[in-house]
Amino acid sequence: MALAEVIIGGYNDAPRAVLDQARDRALHAIALSPDEARCHRMLALTLLYRGRDEYDAVEKDFARALDLNPYDADTLAQTGFFRALRGDGEVGLALLDKAVQLNPMHPTWYYYDRGEALLALGRYQEAAASFSCLPRKSAWQWARLAACHAFASDHGKALACVIEGRALEPDLTIAQIVQDMRMEREEDRERLRRGLELAGWDTAI
Repeated sequence: MALAEVIIGGYNDAPRAVLDQARDRALHAIALSPDEARCHRMLALTLLYRGRDEYDAVEKDFARALDLNPYDADTLAQTGFFRALRGDGEVGLALLDKAVQLNPMHPTWYYYDRGEALLALGRYQEAAASFSCLPRKSAWQWARLAACHAFASDHGKALACVIEGRALEPDLTIAQIVQDMRMEREEDRERLRRGLELAGWDTAI
């Protein structure tokens, strides 16, 4: 139920009241079944969407989930994504690669998470390849892809991504994208800002 509420609420965009209720459901689930790894993973995800001030608690719950089930591919992938958000792209990518090995027929969101880890490492062409595998992209995902192409000096592809993203969200600005980022380190958020400026996100249309 906690996961369903977060999905329906829009993940990152879920209202605080929805995230609070999902957190409470996950805590209730842990109380009922403290050795169920997925309960700890769901709590970690809910806290992640609540903001960067929750990251120490997120770290603890992802670690507990992996302790309970180190072979859960989804937990490995989401932990890897979180490590990338904290600036540890190498560890994040290693966890994501292990998740892909365990679940080669994985859901498409693995491509997004892996793209974030590669972006954090400055491996822009590989990040672009991963983001490109997403079958349907939000404006925010087009923005990341545009930044990767811009950093890789492929300005034609960067502009094409800007056009796609701005068509979905015409009023979405670089400042809004960066403000919405879950990256913990300021330098990582500023790097994305530079990539979007190179791509011409605010000026192309």
